[in-house]
Amino acid sequence: MPSGIMEEFKKSKVPGEVILSTSLASGRLGGLGNPKIHKAVMDTPSIPRGDLEAAYLEVALFAQEERLPKWRLWLDGFSITREFKPQYVLPVDDALFAKVLFDVTPIYKSENPRHFVTVMYDGSTPVTVGHINLLIIRRTEEAFYNFTYLSGAQALAPGEVVEIEAELEEEPRGNGILRIVGILPSKSARVSVSVNGGEPRYLGDAVGADELSFEDLEISKTNRVRVEHLGSGTSYYPKHFILSTLLLGEAVYREPRIVFSDVVFEGGVLRAKVANVGESAPDSLFMVVMNMGIPLARLEVSSLKPGEVRDVEFKLKLPHGTHNILLRAVARKLSKITYTDRRIQVSVG
Repeated sequence: MPSGIMEEFKKSKVPGEVILSTSLASGRLGGLGNPKIHKAVMDTPSIPRGDLEAAYLEVALFAQEERLPKWRLWLDGFSITREFKPQYVLPVDDALFAKVLFDVTPIYKSENPRHFVTVMYDGSTPVTVGHINLLIIRRTEEAFYNFTYLSGAQALAPGEVVEIEAELEEEPRGNGILRIVGILPSKSARVSVSVNGGEPRYLGDAVGADELSFEDLEISKTNRVRVEHLGSGTSYYPKHFILSTLLLGEAVYREPRIVFSDVVFEGGVLRAKVANVGESAPDSLFMVVMNMGIPLARLEVSSLKPGEVRDVEFKLKLPHGTHNILLRAVARKLSKITYTDRRIQVSVG
């Protein structure tokens, strides 16, 4: 039967946004012939210091023993700990899977869009960094999150199934999202994930840490997340899939909605009207014109307020013939990015 546990680490409803940044790159440290430093690069939105609600750092690794001498952890050059005291330890196959979690709110440099997590280990028995997470909560009136974040270690052998209860603070008003982070033992392993009996999605074709994202889920206050290690009919070792992280909730944004109209091509110039028919202005907006996937022109547009319409134009150099041109708008609001596409067939010569 499945072993281990997933526990609620954080549950809240916030006028703001929840950001989960994950480094899936593994690193083997210590022992003979291995480096002693593993550095992960974590990209997150730049957040004004006054808007930061909380920041948490989570590190998962495989080791041969719970107590690790000569182990240190830094975030952006700031030393977090010299001791390895995991909150979760689970024997899996021939190793221990261990997790450490820290509240790094006081030292998190929220204005920086890039962060560096450094793990140092110089012991004689090798360890392997499995994955690293940064969970960021920012305050803003432009979004609302009702979420629960579960952490731990749940090991599933081929054929084993676990159902995890994920409860929200209140009944959701909109569609839900789910993100999970797990560790696959083999490229032959396949894992099915579904929520409240809905359509499953799958993890597979990878070795080591991987993640899976769902959007537009039907969720309620109390939810059941079903995880099944399907296997593949072939044997492999290690044999256990490890579920490590689960973020479930609803995300409601006051979003921009970009639309195009009056798109015409004359005399080598593509002209269009672009309008924002949404609820808020995008934090950034740029447009790109492509032909067969190749960018031809790019334009950055300053803040486009709700109800505002602008004229844009692009000078294009196209060879003679007929071309299927794609005009795309890329709008970012907080950490959410949306795309608007308009296709037009043009003739030259």
